[in-house]
Amino acid sequence: PTISLSAQETETTHVYDEAGLLSDEEAAVLEQRCREIETQNRIHILMVTTEDTEGKTQEEYADDFYDSVYPEEKDENGALYISARPQDYEPPKAALGQ
Repeated sequence: PTISLSAQETETTHVYDEAGLLSDEEAAVLEQRCREIETQNRIHILMVTTEDTEGKTQEEYADDFYDSVYPEEKDENGALYISARPQDYEPPKAALGQ
């Protein structure tokens, strides 16, 4: 499916640095790049860093996080990059659309 991006959606925050890994400048650069990718490719894109996946696997946490930002579009195309604590490391997985 192809998504349509409303003005509200293009103002969505894309970078969530919950673990405090990024400087303000780094977060701003990533935010701008995410917006560009989202607009150019018509997909939702999010980045999140966390120190606590709340007992979930990275995949479960990423899925729940994505759904919390885009609750009305659970079956739409999108991508979420997650960086968690080293002890929670799992090999990266692509989760693009259905």
